[in-house]
Amino acid sequence: MGFSNQTSIYFEIHDTRAGSVSTHFLLESQVRFLVTDAYSGYNRTIREINDGRKLKKLPLLHSILCNDHGRRYFFYAQEAPLAKKALDLYDQICHIERQVQKLLSEPVYQEPQNSQEALKLRQTADPLFSQIYETCCEILLEASEKSLEATAAKYFMNHVEGLTLYLRQIELPISNAPSERGIRDWVLLRKTALGNHSQAGAEEAAIQLTVTWSSLETGMCPSSLCLLLVNTKNTGIYPIHHHDPHSHPQFLLRIRIPSTAQARNSIWDFIEYVGSMTAGCHPILTHSNIRMPPFL
Repeated sequence: MGFSNQTSIYFEIHDTRAGSVSTHFLLESQVRFLVTDAYSGYNRTIREINDGRKLKKLPLLHSILCNDHGRRYFFYAQEAPLAKKALDLYDQICHIERQVQKLLSEPVYQEPQNSQEALKLRQTADPLFSQIYETCCEILLEASEKSLEATAAKYFMNHVEGLTLYLRQIELPISNAPSERGIRDWVLLRKTALGNHSQAGAEEAAIQLTVTWSSLETGMCPSSLCLLLVNTKNTGIYPIHHHDPHSHPQFLLRIRIPSTAQARNSIWDFIEYVGSMTAGCHPILTHSNIRMPPFL
């Protein structure tokens, strides 16, 4: 399970994809938007979180759906002319988003004008989504119900609101790709290594992933960190002083294992630290939930 925002990616290892996992994680959070695929377990998560927030009169959690998943179905069905048309439209949307991200990373205007111009540019994709919707209507009129192109059309039409919600705010991502990329290496490693051989090993892997990818998200080189997993209470983040700061780790991160609660607290300290190195962190999470048995 991986959660990410603009400055960090946090991983935990669970032996189930049940919605209760993400629900438990989000209960005490202040997250406003959750970016996921259309897995039904997330509907339960959002419903239960919002039931609690309504009682506390807190802002509700909104669901945003990953457009990489929406595009993928048309990619699988691209041999059909109408599906290929929808895929080409999606590619135009992705091209616009690349321009948006370039404008955000290489500002042309002063803030907040730069973000406003980026949002205007992003919203030029709105007519393309409308064209995809119209193409989906044509597909359902012509294609067989169980064809690949019909599956793609129904997925898009059933989830178009969540797929287009990112057009409303510049902080919202178009997909949950950061979480997917962050967890991919570990999934491949687990597969080639025939699984995790212990619960502690799985927890340690989740910590290593969190530290590495959170560092990369903020531009910090992971080699500047010395990660030490210990069984004492002396945990935290400590600076390391060297004469040559470019050839040695700059920080020692001590995390207690196997105490999951204390390990999580140390991880939160680290995420807060790297987050403070960048501009403010927006209350957005992207989520990738891949079933990873703790051990075999």
